[in-house]
Amino acid sequence: MFSIKVTACIDASREATWDVLSDLESISLWSEPVTLAKFDGDIKQGVGAERICHLGNNMVITERWISRVEGESYTYEGFNLPLVKSAKNTWSVKSEKWKNLINI
Repeated sequence: MFSIKVTACIDASREATWDVLSDLESISLWSEPVTLAKFDGDIKQGVGAERICHLGNNMVITERWISRVEGESYTYEGFNLPLVKSAKNTWSVKSEKWKNLINI
């Protein structure tokens, strides 16, 4: 098992940044590999939500949300990844005096 931590600086308010990240079907607008994202099931946000992502290389992955703290963070687990059984990913938004940080 290994862990990777990445931080990005966003020139936007914490609230605006969270609004974009929590709109689960709009990931294709800011994630280059994703060509289409749609929900699988009735839950559209929060724990239990599932997103199907179509990637540019004709690959399809499933992501299931396993935790969420409104306005602050969420964790999801990805499946159908090449050579990987599953992967967990936590995104959090943190305000700084001059920037917002997204921890991936």
